[in-house]
Amino acid sequence: MSMDLRDLTFSYYVRRLSRKTLPDSILSGNVVELGAGIDNYSTLFEANRYTAVDVWRPAQRVEYSFVQADICLLPFGTNAFDYFIASNVLEHIKSPGDVLERLYSICSGGGYIVVPVNGKFPFIYDPINWIRKRLGLPICNFGIGGFGHVSLLSEAEWENLFSKNNFTIVSKSYMHMDAWSCIEFFVFSIFFSRKEYVTLCNSNAKVGNFNFLARLLYFIQKVQAPIFRFLKATSWSPSGYICVSYTLNKRI
Repeated sequence: MSMDLRDLTFSYYVRRLSRKTLPDSILSGNVVELGAGIDNYSTLFEANRYTAVDVWRPAQRVEYSFVQADICLLPFGTNAFDYFIASNVLEHIKSPGDVLERLYSICSGGGYIVVPVNGKFPFIYDPINWIRKRLGLPICNFGIGGFGHVSLLSEAEWENLFSKNNFTIVSKSYMHMDAWSCIEFFVFSIFFSRKEYVTLCNSNAKVGNFNFLARLLYFIQKVQAPIFRFLKATSWSPSGYICVSYTLNKRI
């Protein structure tokens, strides 16, 4: 039996929420997606207009162009693409400004970015770090911080960073999660430290024979899925938002 352990996590939830929001200008261009993983925007583009970049090579064969690289060291020339997509990626980089500077060079038009914002996610999404932030303490390895968010900036700080790197904001929108999805995401994040998440979700994504952990996660998913489907029928949107999506144009 073959499976993909990434199907048992909720780390791609926000990416899926934002998939339908790409502006027409980007949809018609030649794009590069950073940190594309397996759950990416490739289905929205013709294969010859889409390039994926990730540090992990896909386990399965892909039809589009794939480049295995660190996004801090992008191996592309000036104006190699029209636009970039960086969905829930820059917060994992210690110096996101350096990546933006490089993207300014390799993309002639601009791009689309989705980033979580510091201090805005609701209590129910990540209660531990919600409290820690209000006590002036740094993000710890639970909840939203458990997936390696090393540059969790405020909305204003992200926008200042875009401006500093010569991008103008064309549009932005806010992404909320319903209460039950918040609980679901937080509970699952406790099961995965950053190291475990990287190991399970990338290098060992394909599992031919279930090991104990894979069996446990599979059981948890199958048990909780119908429960959360029922609860989501009565969902409400907690105060605060999780991410902001930005459409950026290059400032000449």
